[in-house]
Amino acid sequence: MAKGTAFISTFGARYDGNADLSYQVMTGFEQTVKWYLPTNASDTAAIQAQGGS
Repeated sequence: MAKGTAFISTFGARYDGNADLSYQVMTGFEQTVKWYLPTNASDTAAIQAQGGS
């Protein structure tokens, strides 16, 4: 998770404010990835209880 978070932060810093880029789909060749991020404190606590960061 830490490497993924670092990548997204770096990617965002590089392209933030670029008017030519409206969104980026994060996938690879024939690969689909979905990230579900916690939206409230109870979700965050539940993920951390399962060993997430």
